[in-house]
Amino acid sequence: MVKCQIAGINIGLDYKYDLFFKNNLKNYLKPNVQVDHIIKVIYQSNLNEVKHTKILSKNKDNNIKSMVYYDELYKEVLIYIDPNHFREESLAHAEYIYMGMLFLEISFLYDFLPLHGSAIEVNDCAVIFSAPSGTGKSTHARLWHEHYLDEVKYINDDKPLLKVINNEIVVFGSPFSGEDKKNNNINKPLKAIIFLEQSKTNEISMLDKNLIVPLIIKNILRPEKEEFWDSILSIINFIANNIPIYKLKANISYDAVRTVYNKLFKGDKNEN
Repeated sequence: MVKCQIAGINIGLDYKYDLFFKNNLKNYLKPNVQVDHIIKVIYQSNLNEVKHTKILSKNKDNNIKSMVYYDELYKEVLIYIDPNHFREESLAHAEYIYMGMLFLEISFLYDFLPLHGSAIEVNDCAVIFSAPSGTGKSTHARLWHEHYLDEVKYINDDKPLLKVINNEIVVFGSPFSGEDKKNNNINKPLKAIIFLEQSKTNEISMLDKNLIVPLIIKNILRPEKEEFWDSILSIINFIANNIPIYKLKANISYDAVRTVYNKLFKGDKNEN
């Protein structure tokens, strides 16, 4: 088991395969920390659902491929995987995905909001690009990284964690950041959220206030437990009332990057 501190959460991770964890976890390791939660992967054939377990996936013959057990406060989370229903080369990915899902569920205990998006640090603050899968949020974040080089860092390229701290939204990185492993163990105040829409031209505008809350809800990770929703809705309402939310119609170009940068940091003035 490795001990980590992720967004201030002390957690132990017990897994078999290093492929998705070796480089991802190195900046989060805290070997001497007292862990409050443990997520462990157990490989077991012929899984059967028992009390207090939740099925994660089944195959086409309705056999259980994976399931999870956890107590009320997620002190011990056990992920069961039947290796007979996975290709050998896919088991490492399955571990990473399932452990990420359960870590994000744990994060709700600490009043975090996981938002589906790509978060970068620029000018010492966070900017998040959000959109349905395949729209280009990761590509847009990558263009920022390329265009501004050392001025931009990834916070998390998949599901950054948002939290209200001292009356502002702070964005935290975690090692669960999609297959490309783009993340850093940093946290920055949120400057803006940009919802992307593919277009041949580049145009950014404030999002209609009536669309903000439904759009954020559509793009968050939804918790399993109903009791987390009060905190989630409180964070969403805080974001809607305090953070600039934009709609960006964009193509895949550095011009799209400059369009957003000028809006956020230069008041729409042309970049030198």
